[in-house]
Amino acid sequence: MHKNTWKRIKTYCEEQTLLAKGDGVVIGLSGGADSVFLLYALAKMRQEWELNLCAVHINHGIRGEEALRDEQAAKRQAEELHIPCYCFTEDIPALAKKRGVSEEEAGRAFRYECFERVRVQQQFQKIAVAHHEDDQAETVMWQLLRGSGIRGAGGIRPKRDQIIRPLLCVTKQEIVTALREEGISWVEDTTNQSCDYTRNKIRNELFPWLEEQLQPMAKKHLAEFAGDCRLLWEYLEEQAAGVYDKAVMHTPDGKTGISIKDLQKEHPAIRQRVLQQMLEQTAGVRKDLGRVHVEQLCSLMQGLSGHKSEFPYEITAWKEGTVLWMKQGKDAVQTLPMCPITFRCVPRAELPQSVPKNNCTKWFDCDRMYADALVVNMRFGEISLQQLPLQWRFPMEGDYMILSASGGRKKLSRIFIDEKIGISQRSRIPVLAMEHHIIWVPQIGRSSAGYYVTEETKHVLVGELPLSGKP
Repeated sequence: MHKNTWKRIKTYCEEQTLLAKGDGVVIGLSGGADSVFLLYALAKMRQEWELNLCAVHINHGIRGEEALRDEQAAKRQAEELHIPCYCFTEDIPALAKKRGVSEEEAGRAFRYECFERVRVQQQFQKIAVAHHEDDQAETVMWQLLRGSGIRGAGGIRPKRDQIIRPLLCVTKQEIVTALREEGISWVEDTTNQSCDYTRNKIRNELFPWLEEQLQPMAKKHLAEFAGDCRLLWEYLEEQAAGVYDKAVMHTPDGKTGISIKDLQKEHPAIRQRVLQQMLEQTAGVRKDLGRVHVEQLCSLMQGLSGHKSEFPYEITAWKEGTVLWMKQGKDAVQTLPMCPITFRCVPRAELPQSVPKNNCTKWFDCDRMYADALVVNMRFGEISLQQLPLQWRFPMEGDYMILSASGGRKKLSRIFIDEKIGISQRSRIPVLAMEHHIIWVPQIGRSSAGYYVTEETKHVLVGELPLSGKP
């Protein structure tokens, strides 16, 4: 085999830690140039690395006699190198129809299922497939055209779980040249010349045009770009994972949340990746969760408390005060009880000198509630909750009430304990909150001393409930 090509593959395997001494390796062998080259490359490394090798060939049940020819050729190539070859046959068009996917996707999935089955049976460590530098360029181009981000632009990884790709460092032309120099034969799959498949269109039409009209090194440059993107993605993942571990909260009932203020302190790239990780962790999968869903979460964070959005895999996300929550399941979000709570802004002079106590009506110092803007920009009268710096929500971790004019505070959870309210009930009690400061808990008739009406109060915010006194 060509010395420089061989040396580069060996160095690449060492740099990427694709192989270890004594590894058992299942080789995907179609009989085409790429897989035959991989077979011979690993056979050449077999003695030095003490490798145990076997090959797996798949007959997709599509090309009739040509498929049988490929199967016989694969067996012959493996036998010449004293490598066992296991063959599988499947009607891929029928399988694709059964699974509701394309023939390409069904064929790929079945191949890897067979590779893994043999790997487990043989108690081998690795599965080697023959993707090369041209495949990398095609993948990156397709990912860019379909709108993928940095991760997709990273293309084909040198290794993923048990799968390794030792040929990503060589081009198709180098593979063909090396095989010819060694006098090694291979078979051609005629469907590779068809442009019915997206990859074939990129390979047979787009790249020849790019190389002839624009850039002769187009494929090489795209493969190098993929390597840069992989490095950048790995760094981004590492940084985002640190933020995720530190900032993301998980509750016993399956909710995942994060402080919006804390998240907004991070760089947008980290922020978006943390949100993506939250979605992926909640769903348990990565598929079908992308940029559009992260943008949806970002919009949700900018909106009003109580707003929610739906996502794939029955995920619901909602903003609750200053926290973004998400949960999987049809009943992910508790629904606040319908309550005709009304608010009015009135001059202090309209109220008695001594403001009465009433569980159904509460009076708050509007001036100290950052509400001067309300008085300046609005007429006195009824105000909607959306116009106030308040949220009507359920209790959250960190909630508190102010108990005295001097500012003494107490955790809401301790107040619930004092009121002899059980743990199972507390999360379902609606509260009126300004961030984590609880202003009013109608169900227990408690309001915060932080906004009591005093002699200095000029404007009063009046909150009123129905005569029942409880929402």
